[in-house]
Amino acid sequence: MPEALADAGRLADRLRANTTDGAAVLARQALAMLGEYAGTAGFDNRLRILRCAEALRDARPSMGAVGRILQYWIDTLPPDDASAGESAVAHCDVVSSLADAALEDTLRLARQRLAATPGTILTHSASSTVLRVLSERPAGDLVVTASEPGGEGRRAAARLGARCIEDADIEQVVPACAAVLVGADAIGRRAFVNKVGTRSLAVVAQAVGRPFLVVAESFKRVDAEAPPVTEDLFECVPNGLVTAFLTDDRFPLGSAG
Repeated sequence: MPEALADAGRLADRLRANTTDGAAVLARQALAMLGEYAGTAGFDNRLRILRCAEALRDARPSMGAVGRILQYWIDTLPPDDASAGESAVAHCDVVSSLADAALEDTLRLARQRLAATPGTILTHSASSTVLRVLSERPAGDLVVTASEPGGEGRRAAARLGARCIEDADIEQVVPACAAVLVGADAIGRRAFVNKVGTRSLAVVAQAVGRPFLVVAESFKRVDAEAPPVTEDLFECVPNGLVTAFLTDDRFPLGSAG
């Protein structure tokens, strides 16, 4: 058991070390790690597998999507049977497929909303969900902030063929935009978590009367007033600054998970 727990700890460390990918990608990586662990010879033990799921669940508190999707997996894991490993691996596939369906629903809703919003869309950071939404938008209609520290917005702008602006220029650029669209790493009842700089952007958008939209799958919703922020690159943003949350209903709060 101690060796198995150490292996689970190393997987959690790998998840913590990934500071490049966003919450949706990390949630899927966590499920893949759990499935790999559960399928390894010698780990056909339900308790060991559950301990690994808990270690991964708790690895990135600021990334509420990781904790939520792992807790959902724990809460909906079928009763123990003759092959705990096979059952756990199969359940990883089930939850992963549900997350994929949540993404497709969310993309459809967001694209429908933006279809009714002609003009320039500005985004911050590099949410994989947001980039999927904007990939169908003409590059000339897109603006991305540099999103320092880290500068992932520069890479996102290059990927989209979009214009990249410095974070300090948002007050000059937002008034010329039709809307601001960002992602979220976790969404609570009164605030959501995203890359630092998001709150300033939301305040400017509200001040100049531009829609501030948050696109995020439902597994990013957490049962808390405000999700915890334990990493310097993230901040809480009041939900009152949000015009609309564009999300699916595959992982409703109050259900398992």
